[in-house]
This record gives sequence, C-alpha cells and structure tokens, in this order.
Amino acid sequence: MLQPVSIFCKYLQGSVDFSMVTIKLKDLTDSLHILIERFLGSLTNHEDSIYLGRINELFEEINERTVFTRRLRDRQVYTQERVVEELAIPMVHKLIQELEDGFHLSPIFQSFSLFNKNLLPDSVGELQDFGNVYIESLTSHYGLMKEDVFLGHRTNALTLCNKHNAVAEFQAFKHQMFMYRYMSHSS
Repeated sequence: MLQPVSIFCKYLQGSVDFSMVTIKLKDLTDSLHILIERFLGSLTNHEDSIYLGRINELFEEINERTVFTRRLRDRQVYTQERVVEELAIPMVHKLIQELEDGFHLSPIFQSFSLFNKNLLPDSVGELQDFGNVYIESLTSHYGLMKEDVFLGHRTNALTLCNKHNAVAEFQAFKHQMFMYRYMSHSS
C-alpha cells in the first residue's frame, strides 16, 4: 500500500499540473483496488506475495514475549484471514474514500489540461477537435459575468475574457503548441 501512495505523494511534492491530478489519483486508486483484490485472493489462495503469510508467526512471537498484548487482544486468535478482513481491506477502502474526498477537484481544473502539450494528438488532422470541450468550459466559467449572493450581499464578478475571442485565440494557439511539441521532439 505504501508504494503507490508514496508515488502519488512524490508527484504532489513536485511541480503539480492540476490537469493531471485526477489522472494520478485514478492511477493510485486503481493500484489500491488491485491491492484489495490481492488481499481477497490471499483469503482463498493464501498468497505469500503480499506479506501476510507470516502474520501468524508474528502474533505467536508477540504472544510469547508479553502477556500485556494478549490482554489487549482479549486472547483472540489473529489469523491471516482475520487481519485481511478486519484490518487490511477496511483500511484500504477508507484510504481510497479519503483520497477521493480530499482530491475532489472542480471540473474546471480538468479543463486546464488543454494547455498540456503532452496531451496533444499525434496528427494535425486530429488537432481540429482537440480541446474544444475544455475551452468551452473555461470560457463559460471565466468569460461570463457571475453573481454571488451571501447573507444578503450581492457581488458581481466581472468577466476575465471575451468568450468568442478566447475560443478563436485557442484555435490558433493549439497549432502553435503542436508545432512547438513537434520541434522539441525532432531536436
């Protein structure tokens, strides 16, 4: 469980591209779901590859060394199956839920991925439709006047861009991004 979480944390500590956070979060939660499947597989196959095969030895060693731990555990027998069912799987499910709750990003952040040159299509023909949905989302969000009412106070947020101009500029800009990516790959 630590490896995929560590990779995600390292990503967050670097230069974060908000348009990629949801992709990186999906990679992490997919890895954690695979771990849950491996835990479930260990219940039927007793796989040792997830390091739970030696849990019985660990608890026996603890029981031999100290009476206090037995009192804390009410003399219950901890088996690999019990640890997986009562600790490992619920802990991973809770981690997935916390990650999804904590990194629930506004869809507007995903729209900024249109500026990620690595996501550009491979051919000029596909470039025509690239980013159109995202630029529409961004210009709808930032190109229209917004009004906010809080405790009876009304605040108007002015537009940050002209919607039609921004769409037209993006149509030219994506070709420049494509050429820039092409030039940087060929050198």
